[in-house]
Amino acid sequence: MTKEKMYFLIHGKIDFSADGGFGDRFIDFCRREGVSLYNFSDKGETFSGSTERKNLKALRTAAEKSGMNIRIIGRSGLPFLFFRYRRRYGLPLGAVLFLVIIHILSMMLWSVEITGNELITDEAVESILRDCGVKNGVFVSSLQCDDIEYVLYEKLDGVLWVSVFNAGSRLFVDIREKVPESETADDKSYSNIVASKDGEIIRADIFSGEGKIPPGTPVLKGDLLVSGVVTLSDESVRFVNSEADIYARTKNTVSSSAPLEAQVLTVEKCKDDYFLYIFGAKLFSGGFDKYNCFTDSCRYFESRDVIFPIGLVRRTSYSLEKKQLKLSTEQALLLSFSDFSKSAFAIYKNADVLERSISVSTRDQVFTEGVFLCEENIALEKSFTVEDIR
Repeated sequence: MTKEKMYFLIHGKIDFSADGGFGDRFIDFCRREGVSLYNFSDKGETFSGSTERKNLKALRTAAEKSGMNIRIIGRSGLPFLFFRYRRRYGLPLGAVLFLVIIHILSMMLWSVEITGNELITDEAVESILRDCGVKNGVFVSSLQCDDIEYVLYEKLDGVLWVSVFNAGSRLFVDIREKVPESETADDKSYSNIVASKDGEIIRADIFSGEGKIPPGTPVLKGDLLVSGVVTLSDESVRFVNSEADIYARTKNTVSSSAPLEAQVLTVEKCKDDYFLYIFGAKLFSGGFDKYNCFTDSCRYFESRDVIFPIGLVRRTSYSLEKKQLKLSTEQALLLSFSDFSKSAFAIYKNADVLERSISVSTRDQVFTEGVFLCEENIALEKSFTVEDIR
């Protein structure tokens, strides 16, 4: 809405036409009386235009002095609307009642947000909150956040601290859980280094642990490469966390396939319906039975931090039907190569590819296979405890 339209909406606008008399004198008198004319047009003996509601008396005075006949052909704006319904007391009463209801609703609790919990379930927290009187529709002023924090801390196991506070019509519960106690000395975990896949050793850089792997040594997946049990010079042992980079020449095979004919689900029909959401009730008329699927999305009316239990729901209804989809060889090849490229990209990301060989075959489906000769770090940390050694 432009500034001019907004101005006329607030102050009121009058549309008029005038004929007869002296047009030049009429315009001159309007200027002297301070009457601003908008959208003024001269059609020979007839003049038309618009002005503010407050200039009605001055406009008629200018027309009388210039001998012109003036006719009001339109009135618009809030002042005229209020004047028209000035005796209909139900409208202002309804508006006041609406504002009162909205104000009361903004003082109530309509949503609870629980954050920070991982081991403790939301259901357990909500159960305790209900016992404390926390539920939708209660007045926020009746909730004692300090008392709720104390009850949650006492009844929930493994809680380090709890913070409860409200913002508008929402209540936030932030929970911090205790970190599990560390294991005893005898059960402390250490680690070995094992081979993550088959390969031929190229180089072994051992930073911590015990092991000797000469270049050219073949290893299988799971073989122990570096031990976390270190034998000292006095034949005693010490347990450590092994650290090493073990580079080996490996062979990686990647394959993917795509059928030339497949059964897929397609969306046959789709439509949007809108209805009101008021205090948990959805107000709509039927008509959704012919659709086997639908999704709802709701937008609530809100003002700053206050969310009102009134909103607009959009229901997207659609039907899914099974269809037999036939692909051309080129389409199936692209589909197969799409999956193949994702796996091949992971190899290029984690290893240096020395050689590669890619083949494609087509029978009842398109099959893509690639063999990559790589140089990569195959060191894999595997934990153990002293109890395991015993």
